[in-house]
Amino acid sequence: MDYSAMDHERAKQFVKGKRVVVVGFQKQGLDIAMECSSENGPENPCTIVYRKDRWKMSDFSPWGIPLQYLYLNRFSELMVHKPGEGFLLGMLATLLSPLRWGISKLVETHIKKNLPLAKFNMVPERSFSNDMRSCLLAAMPKDFFNRVETGRIHLQKSPGFGFYKDGIVVDGGNKQIQTDIVILATGFKGIHKLKNIFTSQDFRHFIAVSPDSRVSLYSDTFEAKICEELFSNEQIRCKELSDINAEKSSMLFSLKCMLENLGIFFMMRFRMAFMSFARECIQPRIPQLAVIGFSESFSNLFTSEIRCRWVVELLDGGFKLPSIEEMEKDISNWDDYMKKSSGEYYQRSCITALDIWYNDQLCKDMGWNPRRKKGFWADLFQPYGPMDYANP
Repeated sequence: MDYSAMDHERAKQFVKGKRVVVVGFQKQGLDIAMECSSENGPENPCTIVYRKDRWKMSDFSPWGIPLQYLYLNRFSELMVHKPGEGFLLGMLATLLSPLRWGISKLVETHIKKNLPLAKFNMVPERSFSNDMRSCLLAAMPKDFFNRVETGRIHLQKSPGFGFYKDGIVVDGGNKQIQTDIVILATGFKGIHKLKNIFTSQDFRHFIAVSPDSRVSLYSDTFEAKICEELFSNEQIRCKELSDINAEKSSMLFSLKCMLENLGIFFMMRFRMAFMSFARECIQPRIPQLAVIGFSESFSNLFTSEIRCRWVVELLDGGFKLPSIEEMEKDISNWDDYMKKSSGEYYQRSCITALDIWYNDQLCKDMGWNPRRKKGFWADLFQPYGPMDYANP
């Protein structure tokens, strides 16, 4: 059942009077938890299960400084190493790295001042800048922590979860949470829609390629564990099932439902397949296909708009794509950047720290002047936004 496809009234009736567990703590998970807690109150609290703490924005003007002046202008990008940068830009990014660290700490102190993260043991281990570069930020709803304190929302940090007959188990199977509904706010499996466009297995392979590439998407295989709970001695016995084709997933979910009545819970861990695109939207070996929206940024709508303009210019004959080898080399450069800047989250293919650098490349392809501001200082320090790219 797709909760996100429900209208407001149907979603409201779906969760009303139910004990709901939301898995995931990004924007979608936060929104669902707020909806459930508004409907059910402390009588049927909503539980959020999440793996790691992430920075959440209380507002977008830390210490009165608009965030775009700290992270969305050319000067901020001088502090970041870039794909394909030369020696001078690389040296400048290294020299400015202490300033980048200081700006990150400035924002972190503002967030910790406004949100009770320490009280709930939710201070992230990663820096704000790292989460920013990995597109892991979300806006914290104003009433969220009040709902936590009044018992309308429960927080449960756990590296994973599984099912048992009355709900879910967390904390490595040591804690059981009774629940009526589990909502997975963990993202979407758009890879299947793209792969199913093609009948050719070769083209499907191009869409979901090696795990060393970027843009994490679910692949057509996953690993699963079916674990039987032994009530007599409260031990867990597991049998591993590996490389099960996703077409059989519905069978496994049916099996899960059958086993729940026998005191058996079910755990899954999806493998990842990845996609890589030239300019984040063209697969070099399927150049007739443009994909808009998989790669993320601080403003996905803005980024998608300029990519659409780039595709229109390409289709209109305004420029030609480079060779496959050149495009794959560019992809490799961006892969290296993502791995260095985002660490374990490089698969998200987030360009937030380099929106302007990325847009410069699109402008150069289209024959536009990438310098969109009037004057040197304005171009260096003023934030860039959609209106800067409204006209060639």
